[in-house]
This record gives sequence, C-alpha cells and structure tokens, in this order.
Amino acid sequence: MKNILFCLFFLSSAVLQAAEREVIFLWPRGVPESNGITVPEVTKNDFVEKISVPSMMFYPADAAKNTGVTILVIPGGSYICEAAGHEGSQFGEWLSSLGINAFVLKYRLPNKHAYIPLKDAQQAMRIIRSRAGEWKLDQLGRAHV
Repeated sequence: MKNILFCLFFLSSAVLQAAEREVIFLWPRGVPESNGITVPEVTKNDFVEKISVPSMMFYPADAAKNTGVTILVIPGGSYICEAAGHEGSQFGEWLSSLGINAFVLKYRLPNKHAYIPLKDAQQAMRIIRSRAGEWKLDQLGRAHV
C-alpha cells in the first residue's frame, strides 16, 4: 500500500511539474521568413525534424533553490533535426533541479536558409529579456549543447 501511495505521489508531482511548463511561441503572428518546410513536424525517439514553427519551453527553477541564473538551451542535431530529449527537455529539467531557470529552444531548421536558426535564437533572447521581470530572472546566458 505504501508503494502505491508513493507511486501516486510521484506521478502526481511529475504531472504538476509538467503543467507548470510554459510554451512560448517565438513569432505568435507568424514567422517573418519561411524556411521552406511545409510538411508537418515529425518527432522520432526524442529527435524532432521538419520544424517550421519555433518555440521555447520554460523550465523554472524551484523557488527554494532559485539562483537567479537563466540559460537559453539550444539543442544540437546538425541542422537535420534537433535532439529535443537528451539535449533539450532532459537538460532543462536538470538545470531546473539545480536552481537554474532554463528555456529550451525549438528553432526552425535551416533547410538551405542558414540564417533562420540564428534569427530564432536572437528572438528567443529578446523575449526572455523583455519578460525577465515577469519571470523574476536575474542573470541571463546561453548554452549550446
């Protein structure tokens, strides 16, 4: 019975933590320039392909541990896909557990438009800086993994 209660508590806290995650669309009125990808986004084994709508997920630090440090995490993937799991959400959760606020970027893949991912990263930083007071962020940085 204790094991069942523990599992229920663990699962409910995981669901509540996931519910706290905020998805921020970088270009809510539509992207300024298309990367030419018109097919639906595909996720396979924590890798995301065919990204044409950029966003970022906010992983706030636990209030008791919050260091005030904030990092924009930009997952790698050789511009073919994004390693959204081990270089994205898992990294964001780990930083959050250490008291570091994390934003995990889901940028548009270039598709022969080399400047598109950079524009998404710059827009993400603009949004984070403009809403820093709302999110109670002190120190901003970026990590490319």
